[in-house]
Amino acid sequence: MTNAEALRWDRAGLAFLRSEQFADALDALERALELDPACADLWVHKAVVLRGMGRHRQALEAAERAIAVDPAEPGSWTARAIVNADLGRNEAALADLRRARDLDPTYGNLLRLWTLEGDLRGRLQDREGALVVLDRVLSLQPEAAVALHVKGLVLHKLGRDLEAMAAYERARALTPEDTGLWCNTAITLAALGRDAEALAAHQRAIDLEPDVALWRQHLGDALAALGRYREALEAYTQAVERDPGNGNAWHNRGTALARLGRREEARAAYERALAIAPVDTNAWVDRSGTLLALDRPQAALVAADRALERSPDDGAAWEVKGTALTRLRRHGDAVSALDRALALGNATAPVWHAKAAALWGLRRYDEALAAFDRALALGPDGADILANKSTLLVAMKRYAEALAAADHALALAPESMPAWQTRTVALFHLRRYGEAWAAFRQAITHMPRR
Repeated sequence: MTNAEALRWDRAGLAFLRSEQFADALDALERALELDPACADLWVHKAVVLRGMGRHRQALEAAERAIAVDPAEPGSWTARAIVNADLGRNEAALADLRRARDLDPTYGNLLRLWTLEGDLRGRLQDREGALVVLDRVLSLQPEAAVALHVKGLVLHKLGRDLEAMAAYERARALTPEDTGLWCNTAITLAALGRDAEALAAHQRAIDLEPDVALWRQHLGDALAALGRYREALEAYTQAVERDPGNGNAWHNRGTALARLGRREEARAAYERALAIAPVDTNAWVDRSGTLLALDRPQAALVAADRALERSPDDGAAWEVKGTALTRLRRHGDAVSALDRALALGNATAPVWHAKAAALWGLRRYDEALAAFDRALALGPDGADILANKSTLLVAMKRYAEALAAADHALALAPESMPAWQTRTVALFHLRRYGEAWAAFRQAITHMPRR
């Protein structure tokens, strides 16, 4: 940099950057660039500031200006690599890193570059290659906390969680207040079944940065995985209060509400998530499922179709579409949709159960019965499947088998009104009238109150 005034503005910008006064830093660097627009370092510094502001596309443009000004400067390529990594453009980032190293093998940030390459290789599924690169960094600098952190992430992805924990523990000894490190430690502890320690690690991240919504979202995820939905809901609520634009937190909040039976609130949460990220296939699928639970099959079908517009091979979307079509008595279309779900590998008890209902609607009773049996083979404790199978058997006039299925359902769910109903009908046709009357009274007792 030859312009003394530009240098003064650059130094001021870097001072503002160190104190995270990003707007002032950007203003200072803009002034420096007005005086010396051919300085690659100034464009790199501007890229760093814009990245700190979360303006990654503009940061990428600044890094590209740095490369255009001085394509032989490795720092310019490094800046673009980092922003490309932020944007998920991992292959482009890796290529930029290699270019920086090729330009100057003695480049001062070499260990940082190797660490970033290890991270990128891990993201690109070359995890063994990532470990080789990271071990090279650690052989030169055993106390490289970032490399240890990234190594832990890669080992976790490989299912080597005990080794991941060892890497994280070494990293935490060096950087005990790294909240991202605490969060990833928690995820690995959960994978090891050490749930109490995992929750404590999530809480440690929150204690260190109480205003960061992401840490509360991750705590909610951990609680939801343990079936502690009320506590998960509280964590998700705190997350969206701190960051109303966090679509994932709204989505997961909706799921917790649905699990708690608060379906209308769940629907509203999914809609907030979709307003933020309308391309979120899973949110469309979950919204569809909630609309089905609210007995709104037409709206559920629309939501399922929106999911399939984005992900035509999503088995869960085909499942909810098939179920919605069955509710709408479009049984032929439902069978086609559910067959698509099965072909995509979504061969679960709910899919076979839904297909059984659709086949029943087409009066293809033997196929429906076989589908119920397939569902029960996958989910043998499904009282609702047994109750519906019992009803089908009554329709087929196979009363003894209907009675056996109803009794099995009631052994699992003694308050199942549909099972008591089919037990009543089966007993009546078997001329066991006293028992039929007793079953009928039970059915009345367990009838839902409006």
